[in-house]
Amino acid sequence: MLWDPSTYIGGDGIITGCDENHEWMIKWWFENISKQSTFPITFLDFGMSKSARQWVEKRAPVIPITPPPLNSESLISENTQQLWEGLYGPTVWKCRPAWNQKPFAFLKTPYDRTVWLDIDCQVLKPLHSLFDASEGGIAMAYEVERAVQRYRKHNLLYPEEKHYNTGVVSFLRTCPLIPEWAKRTLTDHHLFLGDQDLLSRIIYEKQFPVHLLPDIYNRRPRDGCTPETIILHFVCSGGKQHILRNLST
Repeated sequence: MLWDPSTYIGGDGIITGCDENHEWMIKWWFENISKQSTFPITFLDFGMSKSARQWVEKRAPVIPITPPPLNSESLISENTQQLWEGLYGPTVWKCRPAWNQKPFAFLKTPYDRTVWLDIDCQVLKPLHSLFDASEGGIAMAYEVERAVQRYRKHNLLYPEEKHYNTGVVSFLRTCPLIPEWAKRTLTDHHLFLGDQDLLSRIIYEKQFPVHLLPDIYNRRPRDGCTPETIILHFVCSGGKQHILRNLST
């Protein structure tokens, strides 16, 4: 897997993406980030509706992502399916197609230094320091400890393995971890609940260096929004319900 030269423009910029299942958050995402950032934005289309894509195209360049040939879903055992639903909820099956497109979206970044922000992230402060964090190759925050403990309870992590959250990622276009992540997604996606689970395993196995971000860059609302918080990440169904309530007020 290689970086896509056809999209390259250089400099610093932000990327995100979603499919039709999550496009209802697009306007909310753009509204919040536009209050804090003037960095260029490129949007990755994981399968949006025509109307959503037209709305985005008026505000940012859009790059289509061809779904990778992931044909191993039938290999996921019934016990594993039940476990994943217990860990994430029944919406895991709607989320997985977009999750598994993420590494291929990263390979299409137009920028030298990129910040990926999930569509359920709310930017509260400027992002200059987040770009600087990528200088070692890639920067992420750990997954929250309560989620890690659930994973460890079910033996989904090795004893010394760290679990990272890919909702907020700062990375260089030369980072060798990204092509490896995309390559392994093609073969191993059915072994991992989501994209960040596979990425964390690759980091553990290959000992890739990662700059650890403090949780102010990827903070859960249930943990409280501190004065230092830069990005709130509204994960899972509870987070989406909060966004919906905010949209309706």
